[in-house]
Formats: sequence, structure tokens, C-alpha cells
Amino acid sequence: MSFYDEDGFQGSEPQVFAGDRSQAESFMTQWYLYTIVNDFDMFMTPCKVAMIFLTYIKGPLVNTWVHQQIQFLREELAQGADEHALAREIKRRFNIKFMDNLQQERARATLRAGVFMEGYEVDEYVATFEELIRHAGYEYSTPQTIDKFTEGIPFALMEKCMTYDRPTTYEEWKTSLEKRVQLQVHMCYDHALLVTGYDVLLSTLQGNLSFSTSSISSFASTHAGPDCFSLFDLRPHHVASSDSCFRPHHVHCLMDSLVPCYLYPISP
Repeated sequence: MSFYDEDGFQGSEPQVFAGDRSQAESFMTQWYLYTIVNDFDMFMTPCKVAMIFLTYIKGPLVNTWVHQQIQFLREELAQGADEHALAREIKRRFNIKFMDNLQQERARATLRAGVFMEGYEVDEYVATFEELIRHAGYEYSTPQTIDKFTEGIPFALMEKCMTYDRPTTYEEWKTSLEKRVQLQVHMCYDHALLVTGYDVLLSTLQGNLSFSTSSISSFASTHAGPDCFSLFDLRPHHVASSDSCFRPHHVHCLMDSLVPCYLYPISP
């Protein structure tokens, strides 16, 4: 449930950072969430966001550093420096001053070795990747970061993302990957439903009911696609004629052909 503070902002404010290095990562995570929830980039200049960021850094251990950064921003703005570059520089300086440098090196080494997505665990992959990027001090928008992200995606999924969605930015890649995984999971669910249908049809046919070949063909076309019989050449081997009946003792040869037909890989 969202809420607004007295200044009209949503969510919880970041806790004030007083210089404890062990709290630096937590503080940056809180700050990142706060800016995203309130869309700071939509209605504030990058330098104003950087100034607000500095107001959350207070205490005897950090006051001198904060004063230095304010002076730096004033001087650079007076000379017409790019505001986006200045905001990135403030973040970089914070990371250098307060972040665990060994943690940064470990994160960069892990990224160099490669991080890979397991199965359809897209949320876990994205969370792990983004945590490493933050620890490494990298930007999400750089081509190198995007390349690292795509390297960890299974080739079949990456190919579908490129074919159907053509993502270019990091956020577009995340959205595309989530969409393709969701579609793939839905297809697997449909496959599972067919296997359940296998058991139901098997029980029905073994109950001494008889199905006409037209009924079997309709079932196959509905659940496995119109090319089911042609793909597996089922009709010539298992069905004598269009008006013959399919008796219980034929059920295994039918379903042995029908189920693999449905499970044949398909595109989303």
C-alpha cells in the first residue's frame, strides 16, 4: 500500500546516511527506490536530484565531503557543464568514498566470469544481475552492461527477444525477457493440460466407448494443431478408413502419436 509523506512524495524516505560503510549499499538501494517511485527524473533536473541526494547525507563523518560536492556542482554548473554527467559524477564519488572497494572488485570479477539465467527464473536472474551491477559501480544504460545481460540469457530465449521485440535498451531487454518467459511458461502449462487430457481420454476409451475417426481427428486438430496426423503420419498406419471406428485397444497407439505431436516445439 503506497502512502505520501508531508512533501507529497510516495513511499518511505531513505534513512540518513552518516558515513557507516556497512550501510552504504542499503542507503543507495533505498535512494534508488525512492527516486523511481516518485519519478524524479520526470520533473526534476539531474542536478536538483543530486542536491536532494546530498541532503540525505549528514553527520560529522560526512559533512565535509557533502560541502565539497556542493561546491563542485556550483562551479561546474556555472561553467555550463552537462547536468547528467555531473549527477553521475556525484554518484561515482559517493561509491569511491563510501562503498566497500573489495565488494566492487568481487562484483566485477563475477560479471567478467559471467552470470547465467537458470531455466525460466527470470526474476532471480534480473535481481542477481542488477545487484552485481550496483556493487560494480556500472551504469545500466551502457552497451557493455546490456551485452553482459544478454550473454546470460539462454540462446533460444534471447533469439525470440531479438526476433519478436527487438529490444535495444536495458529496460527493453528486461521487459522482453519477462514477456517471452511468461509465454513459454504458459505453453508448458498448456502441454501439461494435454497430458492430463491423455489420462482422461485413455480412461474413456478403456470404458468400452468407441470414437469415430472424425472425432479423433477433431480432438487432435483442436489440442495438437491441424497438422497432427500429417506430422506423424498417423492416419495411414492407425485408421483404416474415414468411417471406421477407433476401438479401445487402439488407444495407446493413438495417444503415443498425439501427445508427442502436441509437445512438438512451437513458437509463441
